[in-house]
Amino acid sequence: MTGDDAEKAKAAAVAAVGGGTAGNVTTDYFGKGYEVTVTKSDGSTVEVHLDSSFQVMQHGPGGWGGWPPPPSGSAN
Repeated sequence: MTGDDAEKAKAAAVAAVGGGTAGNVTTDYFGKGYEVTVTKSDGSTVEVHLDSSFQVMQHGPGGWGGWPPPPSGSAN
């Protein structure tokens, strides 16, 4: 995937991870969102799943255990 949406997905994924280099952007399994693999400065990779509004849905290995962090102030 290329173009403006791919660039927005890359930027959102890198921001969610806290830095790094975004790889190729693909659509998610359902075709309604995006998947981006970000390579961090230590060489590890994180797969970031974004919805159609470029909001993080989950992180893969090296992220938040497959789920987004709880909201600030939550009981978790």
